[in-house]
Amino acid sequence: MQKTLLICLMALCCCYLAAAQPTRLYQTLKHYNEPQKRLLTKNMGRFIYMVFQGQWDLDSSVQYACHVYGINRQFPYDEMIYDPGLQQEVEWLQQRAPERVAAVAAQASGERKTRLLLELVIYYLHQTGKDSADLDNAKKYLTAARTAGTTERWKTECDALQGELLYQQGMMDEGEKLFAAVANRFAPKEISQRKAMAFHQWALHLPFSDTLRLQYLEKAFHDYQQLGLKEQAIEVLSDIVTYNFIIDYRLAIPKLAEVIALEQATGYRHTMDNYFVRSYIHTVGSDYIPALNDVDSCMAVMTETGDSLLYSMVCARRGSVYEFFAEDAKAYEWFRKGIARMNLEPQEFWYKNFTQMTTSLAFDSSGGKALSWMRTIVARYPPQGGMDKISIDYGTGYCYEKMGQMKDAERYYTKVLDAISGFPPEHVNGSILMFYLVIGRFYVNQQQYIKGRQLLEKGLALSKGNDFIHFYQKTYQLLSKLDAIDGNYKAAYEHQQQFKFYSDSMFNLRQRFQMQELNVQYETTKKDQDIKFLTQEGLLKESDLQQARLTRNIVIGSLALLALMAGLLYNQFRVKQRSARAIGQKNKALQQLVDEKQWLLKEVHHRVKNNLQTIVSLLELQSNYGQNDPLSAIQASQNRIYATSLLHQKLYQDDNKSSVDMRVYLPELINYLQDAFETRQKIRFETVVDSIDLDISQAVPIGIIVNETVTNAIKHAFPREILHPAIIITLSMTDKVQAVLQVADNGVGMPAVRKQQGLGLELVYGLAEDLNGTVEITSSEGTTMTIRFTPKRDLSKEYGNRHGNGEPERMSTLTI
Repeated sequence: MQKTLLICLMALCCCYLAAAQPTRLYQTLKHYNEPQKRLLTKNMGRFIYMVFQGQWDLDSSVQYACHVYGINRQFPYDEMIYDPGLQQEVEWLQQRAPERVAAVAAQASGERKTRLLLELVIYYLHQTGKDSADLDNAKKYLTAARTAGTTERWKTECDALQGELLYQQGMMDEGEKLFAAVANRFAPKEISQRKAMAFHQWALHLPFSDTLRLQYLEKAFHDYQQLGLKEQAIEVLSDIVTYNFIIDYRLAIPKLAEVIALEQATGYRHTMDNYFVRSYIHTVGSDYIPALNDVDSCMAVMTETGDSLLYSMVCARRGSVYEFFAEDAKAYEWFRKGIARMNLEPQEFWYKNFTQMTTSLAFDSSGGKALSWMRTIVARYPPQGGMDKISIDYGTGYCYEKMGQMKDAERYYTKVLDAISGFPPEHVNGSILMFYLVIGRFYVNQQQYIKGRQLLEKGLALSKGNDFIHFYQKTYQLLSKLDAIDGNYKAAYEHQQQFKFYSDSMFNLRQRFQMQELNVQYETTKKDQDIKFLTQEGLLKESDLQQARLTRNIVIGSLALLALMAGLLYNQFRVKQRSARAIGQKNKALQQLVDEKQWLLKEVHHRVKNNLQTIVSLLELQSNYGQNDPLSAIQASQNRIYATSLLHQKLYQDDNKSSVDMRVYLPELINYLQDAFETRQKIRFETVVDSIDLDISQAVPIGIIVNETVTNAIKHAFPREILHPAIIITLSMTDKVQAVLQVADNGVGMPAVRKQQGLGLELVYGLAEDLNGTVEITSSEGTTMTIRFTPKRDLSKEYGNRHGNGEPERMSTLTI
């Protein structure tokens, strides 16, 4: 049994230690310094914002990254303001309690006051959504900060935040002027962190089409590098990648390689966003093999860091590549992995897996199965953002088209066209181009040639010359068909040539993809063959050494057997010794139990004798006081006997056989008296008793005293109606050695006569003497009886101290 318990305890300890182990992500973040953590939240926030194509605003994206990594929401924005002395106040902002920070700021002074006010400005400027009340609060605290911070440094920070405020209020031109003023405040050749940050902020608030945006980003990047601020340089270079990606995605590829190299050189391990973006660019350029390689790198980084933030997005990216090559089984496998994250991530993260899988199912079936499955998921997870809603409408239209319900298909396709027509250029991607292609093809098949041509040509115009081979191949094929219908054979021939060019590219690409798959299979097979060859070679060598090993093993085995036998004999000797000691200890313990049981039996007989003597004494006293009402006399005796019997009931119900907890005993006694005299609705009883364990020799007198005083109060304290009659019973320790029992009522009080005018009071005084206590009775606006006494030690403890040394302590009987 002990061995089993030990094994279970060890298993529980192992489980606890395993659960207490920090996660791999925690270990990764633990080794990041503050600039790296700031870079992490900004980079991942910007990545989520760009991938979601505006479904989340930038502040929501950054704050979600902060939430995932357990980083304070102020941290990405307060680089030039934060001070370690503000740690508590910044934590309040994390807990969304700005009013506490405002209260502290109101009492602060100097730079501390300015910093707190600017932290509040940042808090309200970067709230999610667009609430004018947040901007009003930001303006209020910014005005206060300008008053508090009068130095040039704080004026610069206030101007920078003022520019951000104006920008969010829709006054872009005024905001840009402030950004320009902050940046130009420094000398032309000066290099400082604040100047680099100023140009960085200015650039981010310029339109993507403005060439100054790139110029200012490159200036900030240069200055950060000169200052050795590597993480800030990486952040700016990442923004340069975003600029190039939107202007011409081809320019982003070498910059991405530069970013990854810088991140790895600084020990920053979260490079998965860059691999993801590069994989997407390769996909757009129809370079699918490097796209898959980058997806593999992305997966490897996520495994290394323990960060699964992008997992479902990567599943969608890999599934899309396999789907392009008609590898449907592999595509579905990755889409399903992404959908499996639906209960772990925000819906926007995994939803693309769901929408892409819907169109794939519709392509492989009649459309009805895909439509039914899609509606089941949508009922539980309706689309949250604009792009998800567009994808659902597109999938629904595509399913209806496959089912032959063309009017329903056109209705949903029209919704898609209305939605994507207002998309900003920076959010136009391959999915939107495919919408134009598929819906354009739909109208061509419906012989609505003009509308079909308009959609196909619009898709070409938005493609910006990207090498999206599949899109170009299908688009030029349809345009050639339309040209032939219009009789424009020259244009038809030119479009046919372009179709042929991209078809050949597609064929070559498929061949490369298949060759890559064959290479993987070949390498796997070759490795298996190498393993077999090495195994056979090893067997030949093994046969030459077999005889020598056999001889050696026989010698070693014989020695081991002798050692084992010697060990068993010694172990048997030790077991016998332990058994003898254990038997001796058990005999000693049994003898101790026998002695204890004998003592307890004597104690039981002694208690029975004492309590019977107490009852006899009570009955004798009652008989000495003749009463006109014998029933009342019997009830009084019954109550006194019940007080004693209730004590013994508590004793045999508790493991402690020698003392009673007064906090349990007295309330039950009072409840009994309430029921006996039917006063529950007439008199309010209040019992306040500390947890005091009294030995039975003192518990009996206390019970009878409480019975007598409460009974006397019930009978005589309220001869006429009194407003809110009450009886209060308290028992407490005034110090470590003395206890105080008090019974008080708010009745008419006692007459000014001698103290022992009846049996009840005589019992009280007599029992108080048995307790070696004192009695004090006062009568003013009611009657209060107070007894002070010293509790005795627990008899069980007494027995433990002098076990086996004579008789137990004698309990006193009632002596009056």
